[in-house]
Amino acid sequence: IYTGIHTLSLHDALPICKETAAYTGIESDISFWELISTTFYTRRDDFEGDKGKKDDKKDEQAHQMKYEGEFLVPGTVFDHSITLKGANELEQSCFGAIMSEFMQNPILGGNSRIGHGKVKLEYEPAFADGKSYLDFLEDNKDVIKNYLLGLIK
Repeated sequence: IYTGIHTLSLHDALPICKETAAYTGIESDISFWELISTTFYTRRDDFEGDKGKKDDKKDEQAHQMKYEGEFLVPGTVFDHSITLKGANELEQSCFGAIMSEFMQNPILGGNSRIGHGKVKLEYEPAFADGKSYLDFLEDNKDVIKNYLLGLIK
């Protein structure tokens, strides 16, 4: 069901603080510098040397790599918006289903293996319920499956 031109705009996520008030329109007493911190990490680098050379160093000890990372402190609040234009009710429901699925594991960016990137999203108004989209898929699964199989023939 194609209803014409659609746009999905993901707007910048700006931290709410003194320095961004002119952009967000939200006043704050918190400085950006209070929202950032650093943390210290270590990583073991196993040295294997250049294989095949007479002076192979593969027997050397592994090295401990030390590094520091900068991050936004947990609890930092961002001003962000998503604009979905030209979407009918079913398409809005589809987007709501996508966002519901994302919220099952709400991680943005890399390094989630060490605890980074977890987010809590709160949008006003809330996204459309994904139920009508999921019902549509269930009611039309044979037609959709046949269509998709036809694409690979």
